[in-house]
Amino acid sequence: MMGAASEILPPIDSAPLDPFAIPILLDEEGYAWIPHGFRAGMFMWMHVGEGAAIGWAPIPELDKALVTIWGGNPFAPTDEAIAFAISRRGLRGIIDMLTSIERQMEPHP
Repeated sequence: MMGAASEILPPIDSAPLDPFAIPILLDEEGYAWIPHGFRAGMFMWMHVGEGAAIGWAPIPELDKALVTIWGGNPFAPTDEAIAFAISRRGLRGIIDMLTSIERQMEPHP
């Protein structure tokens, strides 16, 4: 059974997803301290790859989808991945967050 922590909820009122509040500095090997997604004030030492692949499968018994995201690209795969079960509501939340990032990346005159 999936616990509450596995559910990604949509942003409240679809507010923009702000970038990290601190600069992220990559070292010469492509690693950086990245703010932890659930523990405020904590960081994770992570490799920052370029690109990602995504796949999914339905989980009708849970009325959810299994989503897998792999890091890297065909020329530089990282063999790092995350897999999670997510509801339609959670998926819409991720789509809203990605749309927010895209809008903020657009050049501003």
